[in-house]
Amino acid sequence: MPWLLYGVGALIAISMQMIQVPALAFALGMYIPLELNVPLVVGGLVAHSCRSRPRGTSRWQRPQHPGHADRLRLHRAARSWA
Repeated sequence: MPWLLYGVGALIAISMQMIQVPALAFALGMYIPLELNVPLVVGGLVAHSCRSRPRGTSRWQRPQHPGHADRLRLHRAARSWA
């Protein structure tokens, strides 16, 4: 058994946990080939971009606090009923 490699892997894992690198990000960069990694990262960035701002606003018009987006949606819905 390659015990030296297991030990090196354990040290790398412990050091990544200590500096708070997410395990998934480290695993993507370490184990998955670049041809598969790039589409995963791009898809993750697109998903984050779509989820991080409310529909109908540009990235420069983000709400100041999390509850603002819900109130804005309710206000628009109430206005459309009137």
